[in-house]
Amino acid sequence: MSNPNNSTKTEFSLNVMDAIQHRRSVRDYTSQTIEKNVIHALLDAAVHAPTAMHEEPWSFVVIQDKKVLDRLSESAKKLARNEAQGSDTDRSKHTLHVVDKPDFHVFYNAGTLIVIFSKLQGAFAVADCWLAAENLLLAACAQGLAPASSVLRSRH
Repeated sequence: MSNPNNSTKTEFSLNVMDAIQHRRSVRDYTSQTIEKNVIHALLDAAVHAPTAMHEEPWSFVVIQDKKVLDRLSESAKKLARNEAQGSDTDRSKHTLHVVDKPDFHVFYNAGTLIVIFSKLQGAFAVADCWLAAENLLLAACAQGLAPASSVLRSRH
């Protein structure tokens, strides 16, 4: 994905320490999509993450279709609701309170979603994907974007 001669290369405006210190998880977005060259720069940052066994287990899916994002949000809400209903903890009660709001959108109405998932199973696959995610989040911050992370994890 990295090409030093690529004319669409996107320059980052913050150094890494500034990005670390200024990154926040935003919970309210516009429906504006992220430009293709910026997405490529973010993915390039993600794939440069270190890995435990040099397996690079990650795969990425970029979704910018509002109907798909809405369907995924409803599915994620249903999964979260089903998991929370089996527990009486404060966290489960909070989850139910949030996901039962009709206007709640899991992706906070963002116009672009980048899904990171593992192609492999193993002790380090999840950690490797988190490392890729943090690179992506810091790169997004350096681009002037306000990213947030959400986790849905398969039990399989």
